[in-house]
Amino acid sequence: MEDDENAREEEKLALSAIYQDAFIPSLRDFSSFTITLPISESWSASMSITFPDDYPSKSPPLYSIKTFYRDNEQALLSVSEKETLQNKLLKMFADMNGQVIVYEWVEYLKLYFQEHMVNFETKISIQKKEEEEVQPNQSFSIIDNDNDTNGDTWSNPNIEKPEHEYQYEASKDSFTKSDSRSIGSESPIMPTIYHGSAVTEKRSVFIAHLAAVKSLHEVELVKTLLLQEKKISRATHNITAYRIQNGQGNIIMDNDDDGETNAGGRLAHLLHIVKAINVFVMVSRWYGGIKLGPDRFRLINSTARDLLQEHGYIKEVDGRKGKGHRK
Repeated sequence: MEDDENAREEEKLALSAIYQDAFIPSLRDFSSFTITLPISESWSASMSITFPDDYPSKSPPLYSIKTFYRDNEQALLSVSEKETLQNKLLKMFADMNGQVIVYEWVEYLKLYFQEHMVNFETKISIQKKEEEEVQPNQSFSIIDNDNDTNGDTWSNPNIEKPEHEYQYEASKDSFTKSDSRSIGSESPIMPTIYHGSAVTEKRSVFIAHLAAVKSLHEVELVKTLLLQEKKISRATHNITAYRIQNGQGNIIMDNDDDGETNAGGRLAHLLHIVKAINVFVMVSRWYGGIKLGPDRFRLINSTARDLLQEHGYIKEVDGRKGKGHRK
């Protein structure tokens, strides 16, 4: 463990020296940082890293990759492309035999995105044309009553960016505690989705959603179905994380902050520390107009943890044996 700790510290110092301003340490977690990657004149990417306690000797870093077009987040990778990339990164780590890997990952990603940029831009152009042809009909009430920014810096995860207040009404657009539907032709039956109880703090509302998944395709299907729910789609943030085991026994994980900086990584870390396998979790937050500060991270993770415990993904709680994590 001490050797791992020294290796992690030395790697962070080296990465900071190499990438300089592109290396952004977390303000709350010493084991986490983000490296920004220039791809082209208009495109960039970022790789957020969190070191597990047994990295690099055993476990690979937890990571999240995001892509941006002119500073606006824009997804580039399809499900199959994500799976291929994740398998490559895991193989690279395995080939290092317990040595640090982040520099090799970052340099590989830079080349990967640069080499595929022509295909990505073509795909995005087609998607934009399709969106222009079919505009979804969306309407919901927004109350803008939080405009005083006082010069806050939004890169600080302890400071909540002023947001529109989204109305949450428990009596409308309600959904049952579990849901299973058919969507698309590739999977005739959706995994069952379970919904937790609403947790309210200073008018903000948090609800966790969970489904057993065994592939990236199922992850995307579950996410799509959840966002089809009118109430969920109107949430201020829908933070997601998943952790699945592929056919080779490798753990594949990813997360999405959905605008709530660092929340996705914290949710992914929760799945890691409780060793939950083959599960997708989303936590929806409806902002109530009152800033919660760091408490919002506690509420996001505790809401998710309660639902994970309810469905047997947490092996032991407060010294009592649970149902065990599912596989």
